[in-house]
Amino acid sequence: MNPGKEYAAMIREQNKSAQILPLCMAWEFMPRPIQRTVHYESETLNKLARTNRWQLPSVLRQLMGQPEWALIVTDPWQIIQYVNEPFELMTGYNRDEVIGWKPSFLQGAQTDVAARQRMKLAIEQEKPNKEMVLNYHKDGSTYWCDITIFPVRNDRQQLVNFIALEQEMVL
Repeated sequence: MNPGKEYAAMIREQNKSAQILPLCMAWEFMPRPIQRTVHYESETLNKLARTNRWQLPSVLRQLMGQPEWALIVTDPWQIIQYVNEPFELMTGYNRDEVIGWKPSFLQGAQTDVAARQRMKLAIEQEKPNKEMVLNYHKDGSTYWCDITIFPVRNDRQQLVNFIALEQEMVL
């Protein structure tokens, strides 16, 4: 006895009176959300850039479609104005939860104080900064984060934003 043939015969018998319809097939069965997300994020950043009268740096345009780079845009007082989807995936926080907060909320008791001070000083001096810090996910677990912060100036050379590129590091 062949159980596969018996099962096939049983299914044929049960479905004798069933209507047979053609199966429509395509190469792509669902929309590609990453393209819509990147487009939305690009539009959001472009709007922020237009509002504050600065150009979206080419490095950001290149990194926007890469899922390993989290992006945070703050105002001059470090209040978060924008985060992208990779930020949400990396931290566990969604954008609605973090808009209006300072990025330092991701740091905690085990975050190196000297690294925090170097970031703070660079921001006060409106200079770029790169650090590796221990951050905290929404669930309280820790992760190492490579952070590069740089100031953004408008067409009058006034500081209008800071942009941070962040990447979770596996050590």
